[in-house]
Amino acid sequence: MAGIPSAPAPRFSQQFGSAEERGLDVTGARTLRARIEAQQLRHWQQAHAVREGLQEPLDPDAEYLVRCRDSVREYEPNPGRRFAKLLVDGRWEIAQAGTTV
Repeated sequence: MAGIPSAPAPRFSQQFGSAEERGLDVTGARTLRARIEAQQLRHWQQAHAVREGLQEPLDPDAEYLVRCRDSVREYEPNPGRRFAKLLVDGRWEIAQAGTTV
């Protein structure tokens, strides 16, 4: 309808509360991120080849890592394009996502 002004959209803090009200804490977020990164690094280092210097000390695809569990690491470098790395005979080997050991 023409002539009826619409109300401005509420600001983010008005909709969801301030950072303090939402319980967000920059230090806490950094601590959580550091813990997750440390856990992912320990998972990568479970490979004998990594510990012996036969594979990279850091996962070269870590920025695409979406899940790590048991002996499988899953990655998504692009939306809908996934691959996995399986721990096989002490080293990380690339496989299609969904592959199991």
